[in-house]
Amino acid sequence: MSADTFADTLRREDPARYLASLFAPAPVRANLWALYAFNAEIARIPASVSEAVIGEMRLAWAREALADLYARPPRVRRHPVYEALAILRDQPGAPDEALLAGLVEARNADLGEGAFPDAAERDAYIDRTAGTLMRAGARLCAPDWQPGEEAERALTAAVRLWGYTGLLRDFARLCAAGRPPVTQDELEASGAFPAPMVTEITAAGTFHEAEDHHRNYYARNQEQGYCRMVVRPKIEKFRKVFADKLKDQAR
Repeated sequence: MSADTFADTLRREDPARYLASLFAPAPVRANLWALYAFNAEIARIPASVSEAVIGEMRLAWAREALADLYARPPRVRRHPVYEALAILRDQPGAPDEALLAGLVEARNADLGEGAFPDAAERDAYIDRTAGTLMRAGARLCAPDWQPGEEAERALTAAVRLWGYTGLLRDFARLCAAGRPPVTQDELEASGAFPAPMVTEITAAGTFHEAEDHHRNYYARNQEQGYCRMVVRPKIEKFRKVFADKLKDQAR
């Protein structure tokens, strides 16, 4: 895919970043377009699938494609975005695998439903998505830039402004998808519902044991496609986050 094709994609799917990129010198602009095209590729996944599990599998494919791209020797998937990332990888200020994988991981939140638990979680979502991308773009524009305390504050403010503008722009679509970009308290205070939203606790119903072939399914089918692409990353993330709480046999 040529740079012009990336430009067409960004003009259509991410016009604000496309217009901002025009202020960069031509060589840097091409690098920005590769980065932004990757973001557009993964950001469209939640809106393009009918079930969350399909979105999880596509995001898992993106994580594996990145792992291949940064392997030694690299294995580049036959996909125009990842072919462009293979070139970007060796450019000054290029993002590393961890940063790009973090962008993929952040998109898992878009597969869920419901409001943000609180304002801090909404800010964290913006930081993980728009913030990570803005910082990566800044590094491509100025590879040797070391932001001081004042510059960090300015960058954080710019990230939040950009992120909130994006959420407001997509407000109707996100609400229609069951992901209103508001907090639970804001949703209740809006008066959209006649009574507070609560979780009802009731007695458990009849418990049906799983058939033998469903028991210990992951342990016995770790190379099965769904287990490898969806279950395994979740287990690995759980073990990493709660490593200090796991028993030795569960590590």
